[in-house]
Amino acid sequence: NPRRWRYPAQSRVITQLRAQAAPLAWRAGTTTLEGSASYVSGLTRIDTYGDPLFTSINGRESGDERVRTLRATGKHVLHAGSEVRSAFTLQDIRYDEALNGSAPSRYAQQLWSAGLEGQRVLGSRTLLTAGLVVDRGATLESGGKLANPTRTMPGWRLGATMQLRPTLRLHGSASERARFPALRELYSGSLARFEPNPDLKPERLRALEAGASWGASESALGMSVQLVGFAHRLDDGVVRVGFPGTNRFIRVNRDRTESVGTELLVGWRGADGAAVQFEAVGQRVRIADVLAGGSGRKPEHQPSIRGMLDATLPSYRGILLGASLQHLGAQYCVNPETDRDVALAPQTVLGATAQR
Repeated sequence: NPRRWRYPAQSRVITQLRAQAAPLAWRAGTTTLEGSASYVSGLTRIDTYGDPLFTSINGRESGDERVRTLRATGKHVLHAGSEVRSAFTLQDIRYDEALNGSAPSRYAQQLWSAGLEGQRVLGSRTLLTAGLVVDRGATLESGGKLANPTRTMPGWRLGATMQLRPTLRLHGSASERARFPALRELYSGSLARFEPNPDLKPERLRALEAGASWGASESALGMSVQLVGFAHRLDDGVVRVGFPGTNRFIRVNRDRTESVGTELLVGWRGADGAAVQFEAVGQRVRIADVLAGGSGRKPEHQPSIRGMLDATLPSYRGILLGASLQHLGAQYCVNPETDRDVALAPQTVLGATAQR
């Protein structure tokens, strides 16, 4: 029972206006203010066909999206090197969806976020950062369906960096943040393939990271090494599952996804443009609940091992040669027709480039 769709026809116009005030220096430090406004207008058309030759159209979805965004940021730098940063973002999303030439269903969502973060230098070697944020999501129009509840979610971040030696730094952070489901996740029909779920809750991510860095920064000449350990917990992650008894889908909240692992970054940059970069990640990802009729689930597209080696070398007449090696370990995905996990074998890709 395949979906006979062609790639959607999409068009989008983006307009943005941005303004920044000249830095204001006064007795308490220097203040910088910046603001922006943008408008996005987009049209989408999805056609579905009734035969394998794609000659007869038997369904059409037309979407008209309008997104207005306002953003203001500020930064104040104290004479001692400490900083205070703030940001406010307001986004208004309107989406009209018409199925098979019928009158459009109108959807509207409003999101805003306000955050404040500060960093303070302690002594000559330690930098502390702390931040708070408040996010709010509201569904203003829901196309005649049940509206997603208005929610306000707090977030925070704490971090520290200690300079042990001129080239050796220890760093760590802890944070918590939320993401509200988009209109299409809540109400998308996609030509009757999705069952709306206005009860979706926001995703919530808690993250712990700690590590050490040695050597030059990524943009400076020389060698740099960074080793980081991380532990992430995602509550109420939005995932797609099969709708029982039909060939349709529904998006639901997963209880919890946990990942623990380490990341190693090694880089070297020479004065003549030569560079080498190596990255390796090892992690263990676990899902804490079961979905779809009591069957256990594997984490999708989360390989336990992945790595990358990239090198560039200048050559004759200014030609820059490059080579890359990327490896992905075994991972899983969900077959959309059977709603079962499918194992994907490890994969290694070799690439080469030349540019001038």
